[in-house]
Amino acid sequence: MPGRQGLILALAAACIPAGCGAGASTHHDGASAALDASSRDSAGIRILELSHTLEAIATGGVRAATVAPDLRVGESDADWLGAPTDVASLGAGRFAVFDRMQKAILLFDSAGAPAGRLGREGGAPGEYHEPLALAAVGDHLVAWQDQPTSTFTVLGPDGEPRATGGASVAGDWGRPRHRMPYLDMRGGRDGPEDLTRRLAAVGDTAFAHLVQVDERQHEGQEAPFSWSSPPAFLIRYGLDARVRDTLAVLAGAPTLRSEQDATARATGATLRQTMWTQPLFSGRPVWAAGNGWLALGHGDSSHVEVRGLAGETLLRVRWPAARSLVTDTARIEAAIWTVAYRVLDTREAWAFFERETRKGWAEGVASDAENYLSFAEQAPTITAAFGAGACLFLAGFAPRDWVDGTSLTWVAVNVESAEVEAVFRLAPPVLTLKGRHLRVERRGGAVSEIDGRFAFVIARNDDGAFVVQRYPLPLLRCAR
Repeated sequence: MPGRQGLILALAAACIPAGCGAGASTHHDGASAALDASSRDSAGIRILELSHTLEAIATGGVRAATVAPDLRVGESDADWLGAPTDVASLGAGRFAVFDRMQKAILLFDSAGAPAGRLGREGGAPGEYHEPLALAAVGDHLVAWQDQPTSTFTVLGPDGEPRATGGASVAGDWGRPRHRMPYLDMRGGRDGPEDLTRRLAAVGDTAFAHLVQVDERQHEGQEAPFSWSSPPAFLIRYGLDARVRDTLAVLAGAPTLRSEQDATARATGATLRQTMWTQPLFSGRPVWAAGNGWLALGHGDSSHVEVRGLAGETLLRVRWPAARSLVTDTARIEAAIWTVAYRVLDTREAWAFFERETRKGWAEGVASDAENYLSFAEQAPTITAAFGAGACLFLAGFAPRDWVDGTSLTWVAVNVESAEVEAVFRLAPPVLTLKGRHLRVERRGGAVSEIDGRFAFVIARNDDGAFVVQRYPLPLLRCAR
């Protein structure tokens, strides 16, 4: 069994071939290639065909411009962040952060200086118990929380509450922690979420909210489930916080309960233990809204459909229909990052590792990946989407990004001209050894907003403190 120093050195060394270092990439064909895209018409619908899968792009198979942040907030007493849950762009580099710990919306100017604070803890309009998501809708802000009930608060240009609404939806997943990117060693989930967006603007006078039915409402039923994944409903609200209509019904994310139930039905076995968590690396509903359009997809599909708000199809973005299995290497890499990120420097973690590594460190990490982390069998082909103006931003899956940022490499598509304008990558996480301690010096972070000019990322420093990073993007015609 390796000693403490030997374990740290082994962990650091293990990250080198896995792509944990700065600038590391995995190439599918030995060298990065340019992304090619061809546009054609099919039955009156424009089709944009990509030469590579989004997964191949994310793992380094395509050349991408690396972008670095131009500012970070949260590192001083003046701009301290407690536990940010979402970021909303206010235009011209300004932004707002919804903070779960401070129970408030924090405003920042284009230089990253604090510019105001909206709200406080409480139950009145404009007061918050459990901040979850934030969106800028025209010159308004929409804040969503789920305690004591699922509630939207619409704030006017002056920051004052204009409307509230959105009582709890029966069967909705109550909190986004059910879809967090990673698990700790006890099965708990933590960290920011960029897997399934729940709230976004649809034009300047409406916003959309994603509702996924919770399988737990079916607990105790003898009849088998009628779906393998609970459906997700994209509901449109006006600025009066009232429902307008349902924009789309999407296939939801799978859960272990679905997979276990299907296995039990196929084998005739009795399902003894119910697990509601959603497996790592599993496909989820993907959506984004731009100027008069809505993009819809799913992590298990090989295309995204762009529709007008009346429902007509404007564009389909396609990539090769290739799926890949989640490899043992990817599982172990996820376990490595979980250890490094969550519990490496704690006394309890070392005791755990001493128990798990009696047959050697590598087998211990493999055991962790097998016994403590739940994985889907196939990697998703797409993990996230954002929209702004005529820009559609699409991201694929890369195991090295999973723990603290599942979507770091992005393809920018011009919806109006049906062409790819740019491929860019946000700085990846880096593990370094400092004395006797392994540190995550730079975390990839979870992308919370892309407005066409900037990407906004929630990340954490090596001391665990939250920061928000702003990344300037390449110049894009679709963002004008």
